[in-house]
Amino acid sequence: MRRVLRLLLAFRVTALLRALGLPMPWILEEIELEWFDGMRLHWEARDVELAFNVATRLRGLAWVLGPKLDPALLPPAAGIGARGGYSEFLRVYWFGIRMASILGAKGTGDLIARMIAGDADANEEASAIHLLRSRQADTDLEIEPEVRVGTKDRRPDFRIRKREEPWVYVEVTKLHGSTASSRVQQLLARIADGVMVIERPFVIEILLNREPTDEEEQTILTGAIAACDAAQGHRLDIADVASILVKAGDPRVVVPSLIADDHRPRMAISKGIAGPGAANRQLVARIPFANERPKIS
Repeated sequence: MRRVLRLLLAFRVTALLRALGLPMPWILEEIELEWFDGMRLHWEARDVELAFNVATRLRGLAWVLGPKLDPALLPPAAGIGARGGYSEFLRVYWFGIRMASILGAKGTGDLIARMIAGDADANEEASAIHLLRSRQADTDLEIEPEVRVGTKDRRPDFRIRKREEPWVYVEVTKLHGSTASSRVQQLLARIADGVMVIERPFVIEILLNREPTDEEEQTILTGAIAACDAAQGHRLDIADVASILVKAGDPRVVVPSLIADDHRPRMAISKGIAGPGAANRQLVARIPFANERPKIS
């Protein structure tokens, strides 16, 4: 107990010094406390600490911390700290760990600026660089190098090589979703949009067991809208197609509660509205999905 109290005091002092602008490095135990309420995170400590330190340096402490949650609104024993659990942790980690793979390379500044601005192409390029370089720290990297191809000058997204080996030039292309993927995404979006227009406070989860027919989709939407007025714990099962659960909790935190009785992969959507002057609300919907692309022989 004394050790825990000493750690808490040390973390509070560190947080205060960091808030005053001093470059205090993150350590895994502090991240576990802030984002997971002390729950152990079985990740490589070095990677997590590096990601958070890089993210703090590039985007600032306020961006890393995000909005502080109200503990009174969190479900008990959920492993969600004041900074929001896995979704908020991954927001910081995924940005920081990719930037750590890029820093120091020629042309880094422009790519980082585009990442911070939310450029989708920069996001894909950063992910590709991280995949190629995260376990190959001894590689050379140049971002958007000017290359002569025949009689023209070209600028590939980046080039990479192991020391003294020939350069490999990379153009990153965003993967296009399949027709089935687009259809399921549109279904989830219709359900979410149809419920989120209801201007009342609610936290609702929908678990679909299969793709519904048009008639079943309307029944699900009608049931979900009616559930906006139901009490916490209310559950509605719609034949064999879906279950709807009314919950309590912070609409900024996604905590799935309905457990499927199978192991099928699921596509999900989450939408929330939170803030002063608004009816704070959240909807989460999940549906089984397998992207059946033809296999390449």
